[in-house]
Amino acid sequence: EPIDDTEAHASAYVSFPTAVKLAFKNYFNFSDRSSRSEYWYFTLFMILIVIGTTFLAALMPSEVFAIILPIGYIVCLIASLSLGVRRLHDTDKRGWYILIGIIPIIGEIFLIIMFALPGNIKENRFGVKTLGAE
Repeated sequence: EPIDDTEAHASAYVSFPTAVKLAFKNYFNFSDRSSRSEYWYFTLFMILIVIGTTFLAALMPSEVFAIILPIGYIVCLIASLSLGVRRLHDTDKRGWYILIGIIPIIGEIFLIIMFALPGNIKENRFGVKTLGAE
């Protein structure tokens, strides 16, 4: 059952809106843990944003779009990086593993596998799991 309390989310199943709120609430938080549902729902949100911006690009003048796009990219990039680091922490991996994604194809596949693994049920060096297992 999803939770909507953004304070009690550590490694718990969260709903889509809560996942998006948590990603932006913990914008510069590179030290805690995030659940699989939080990560994958935010990934879905990012895909929907990309689809929306593609349609928006067709409607806007290119000069305006050229200003808005990089700003939106940077805003979402930082949220995605911090969420990825927290997701790695939930699997008891160091956040620096996120840099493996720089390696073409192999690094990206490795990160997808790491993000898909279940988190630790118990406390690990990155924090306490406040709710039950996923």
